[in-house]
Amino acid sequence: MQEVIRYIRNFDEFYTYMRKKFKDYIAPPHKPEDYIRGAVVVDKIKLYKEDEEKRVVIVFDRRVDVDIIVDALRALGYKVEIKKVF
Repeated sequence: MQEVIRYIRNFDEFYTYMRKKFKDYIAPPHKPEDYIRGAVVVDKIKLYKEDEEKRVVIVFDRRVDVDIIVDALRALGYKVEIKKVF
């Protein structure tokens, strides 16, 4: 999570990096054993701008309970839109 927070706090720098490298998503570094133990929360993130408004797409690991995350983000005052991809 710390790496994801760093990406979002430094949005402009990582957004520029993504555009230079033609990347849609940034995957924070994880150890394979973290995936096995279920310790990974965020799988990857996407930083983009829509009409000069900064936006972030967070792709969570499929084992994370969506309702807990939605409740936490809404309690912090964020707008939340959920899209499930199967």
